[in-house]
Amino acid sequence: MEFLLGANLARQFGGSNRAAWGSILGGVAGAVLGIPLPIIGSVTGAFLGAFLGAWIGERSLGASHHQATRVATGALLGRLVAMAAKTAIGTVMAVWILAAAVWGAPAAPSPTQTVSADVR
Repeated sequence: MEFLLGANLARQFGGSNRAAWGSILGGVAGAVLGIPLPIIGSVTGAFLGAFLGAWIGERSLGASHHQATRVATGALLGRLVAMAAKTAIGTVMAVWILAAAVWGAPAAPSPTQTVSADVR
């Protein structure tokens, strides 16, 4: 999700296919290499990698510094929005599971129980 949204926003900000691919490849490389900080290093590396990948991709086609920075900013914003969406979805799931654990989910009838009306 993060890769595709970053590439899509790079294109919406006027970027080329090369900038979109640069955003994807740079994000992957940045996440893998990361910055040597526990947990947040790979996230920061992915953000920087997406930005730099889109910027280098756009500059390699002869775009101006300003245009390449605009496209790279779009790639970075896409990455941020996707990460925020994933975090929100994960939070909703965690709250849902916690609520079910605390208040209990309605139990399903067991196969041996039969549901029948009291007919006399």
